[in-house]
Amino acid sequence: MILEAEQRSAAQSSAAGKLWRRAGLAIMVVALISIGVTFAILMGLTAIDPTREVIVTAMTINGALAAVLLGVISVEILKLWQARRRGRAAARLHVRVVALFSVVAAVPAILMAILAAITLDRGLDRWFEERTRQIIDNALTVAQAYLQEHARVLRGDLIAMTNDIDRAKAVYDFEPTRFDQFFATQVSLRGILAAFILDSEGKVVTRVVLDPNADVPLPPADSFFKAKSGDPILIAPGSSNIVGGIMKLSAYDNFYLYAVRAIDPRVVEYLRLAETGASQYQQMESSRFGVQVAFALVYLGVALVLLLSAIWIGFGFANRLVSPIRTLISAADEVAKGNLAVKVRTEKSGETSQI
Repeated sequence: MILEAEQRSAAQSSAAGKLWRRAGLAIMVVALISIGVTFAILMGLTAIDPTREVIVTAMTINGALAAVLLGVISVEILKLWQARRRGRAAARLHVRVVALFSVVAAVPAILMAILAAITLDRGLDRWFEERTRQIIDNALTVAQAYLQEHARVLRGDLIAMTNDIDRAKAVYDFEPTRFDQFFATQVSLRGILAAFILDSEGKVVTRVVLDPNADVPLPPADSFFKAKSGDPILIAPGSSNIVGGIMKLSAYDNFYLYAVRAIDPRVVEYLRLAETGASQYQQMESSRFGVQVAFALVYLGVALVLLLSAIWIGFGFANRLVSPIRTLISAADEVAKGNLAVKVRTEKSGETSQI
């Protein structure tokens, strides 16, 4: 009997079909777990930093799982197409159920991916809008202007002190004690933190430090070479809160005047923070497109895995729905041909019904 032959064939392929479906289900679960972990990493919900390498590795794994799941679904689609070509009972219904289930699953996933990409783009627009850029640039400009103002004041003091010390060359030669008093008065009147007279090798000839607790660094060696031209050379604060300047004394033999001015340490710290923030902002702005592409790929991967999972579930649902209908149709065909002893096995209860 045709029906009995089909039932025997179905029984023989039942074990292989169950194993195949379980394998597909396992792949689907692993893919969903992988996508969930990737999303958690991307949102910063784990101890793993979402670096470029981590994202690339995660997307490679997700892509491989999606490819395997797509291969499993392709096999199911091939079986369904072959069944329809052979004119198997309920093959058209099987196709419609799978297609309907896939569309119902695909539309929300695609809409969510598009919505997520648009939301990310709008969110980045708020970060990179003109007002935000102006705030960052203005903060850096204000901090730099404050530092430059101190540098200009120090430059003026440095030129004036150099001229006064050059004119006091005779006092230096014949009245060293009086020169030291004169030098200390110059430092005190101009309100600078400290001043030094150094030789070309950086050795201290005389110095005045108004704050004995201040840690005043000496100028770098290359600053002496730069100051040989006679122009004042300003020295950035670096890691300290002191801005310095050095200038060659023309009336002395290879002597240099080195003066420093203290600035508010909070301003120096704010300047460093502003420079760091501006640099990071520029890096973020330059890598904005890459971030958008990375997030879009992640969202696309999530949508793809969810879609393929939904299609696989749809195949399982359609198989369970169409299989009894196909058996009943085949049994009805046998009855129409005069075979009144047709039996239909019901797998769920294990009973045998007779039509």
